[in-house]
Amino acid sequence: MTPMQESLCRMTCWKVLRSSAGRYATPGELPGSGWVDARVPGTVAEALRLADPDAGLQGLDDDDWWYRAELPTGQASRLLVRFDGLAGQAEIWTDHKRIADQHNMFVPLEVAVDTRSGGHLWICFRSLSRTLQEKYRRPRWKSALVSHQQLRRVRQTICGRAPGGTTPAPIGPWRDVLA
Repeated sequence: MTPMQESLCRMTCWKVLRSSAGRYATPGELPGSGWVDARVPGTVAEALRLADPDAGLQGLDDDDWWYRAELPTGQASRLLVRFDGLAGQAEIWTDHKRIADQHNMFVPLEVAVDTRSGGHLWICFRSLSRTLQEKYRRPRWKSALVSHQQLRRVRQTICGRAPGGTTPAPIGPWRDVLA
């Protein structure tokens, strides 16, 4: 991070909402209540633990997860936002317009965002379980390391998804978000 870059994580308050897979197609359909404070960088599991230390953390891959942050206003009309790591099948939205997709948690993504009217930045992490139900050609070899053989088709960590694992799967902006 250069001195000129500011962390969007520290500039704004992030919230996260759980929804059943595919229930909301756009941010305009989301409810106003049910949002939980979230740290960014961080994961869905961390946000749930902050809200309720006794929260059940099983089945996180079965649901969609929506993050939202208020965009800073008054600086420049366009803001270049860099996501250093998005763990999940991510869609990035601003002012109810889808501006980018990211399917590899290990590759950074940069998007230009219009900040003249303020608004919100939304990140939707779509259900990985639903993504893995899509049909692919039969794998040449099978791995005993993962319970779902299609998991290697997506660029996500197997941590939290391998049999016998005790930590929840990481979902969310797990690395810094810079503006």
